[in-house]
Amino acid sequence: MNSATAPRDYIPAVVTAVKPRRRFIFSLRTVLLAVAVAAIPLAWVSWQLKWIRDRHAALESLSSFGTYEVVPYWVPAPKPSTYRPAPPALQLFGEQGIANIFVWRDDPESNERAATLERLFPEALVRQTPRNQTPK
Repeated sequence: MNSATAPRDYIPAVVTAVKPRRRFIFSLRTVLLAVAVAAIPLAWVSWQLKWIRDRHAALESLSSFGTYEVVPYWVPAPKPSTYRPAPPALQLFGEQGIANIFVWRDDPESNERAATLERLFPEALVRQTPRNQTPK
């Protein structure tokens, strides 16, 4: 068509490449903020799982220098101070509480081991006793 014969409202068709629409547009600041917000609960979960692994490792190694008593869930506690469950954060992951931990007093590292066990098992009563005289 010639511009002289074309009607005034005629717009010639221009062939353009259609760009695909970008669905998500985030700034770098938004992405870093989202990663930081997601990292906080994941770090907390990681910390709790490490605590559980350390507790299990301590119980496995306890057989050489002491013994322990598990809190039974199905038995009502005769004394409220005797049986305490695991900390609530660990209960979320199915961790069971420990009632008593007995460390043999004749072990040269018994004080250090007792302090470590008190830190790992805040619900347990950690006692140092002579070997083979575990109180009931």
